[in-house]
Amino acid sequence: SGTVDNVSVREIDPLAVSIQMQGLETFADEGSATQEALFDWRVDANNRITLNLDTDSTKVGTLTLTMVNGSGTDETISTTAELTPGVNDPFNVAIVCTSNEIGIALDGTAETRVSHTIGLPDLSATDLDLGFDYMGTIKQFRVWADDIGDTGIEEAST
Repeated sequence: SGTVDNVSVREIDPLAVSIQMQGLETFADEGSATQEALFDWRVDANNRITLNLDTDSTKVGTLTLTMVNGSGTDETISTTAELTPGVNDPFNVAIVCTSNEIGIALDGTAETRVSHTIGLPDLSATDLDLGFDYMGTIKQFRVWADDIGDTGIEEAST
């Protein structure tokens, strides 16, 4: 498992951020809601954006985006499509977090955005841990200081 730590992601627009990650994933279905963290961008547990691989219950390889702002209030969205357990399964995921919505797209298919009232956490003073707890390779990782829209995350995840 390779880890790239302390990717500097500063000066993000406080209203929105979009992120795209492409690579290969190696995992077995271990029945864990947070089996692997593809990325973890946090000041602390109450101010963070994380993308986890979820194999809990009937889920086999769901990607779940969680955003937490302030006193631990969170919002999540998950992919309907799932990654396949095995060795070097390709994936391409894109997410968007705004002050009032979160969205996710996997391999060109965007889920319906989830509305929230928690706002966007201020993560400008911290670094993003990429490949935090992840078995695979990262081919591409991009960050936009903007909401690239549903069409944008669909295209970025294709």
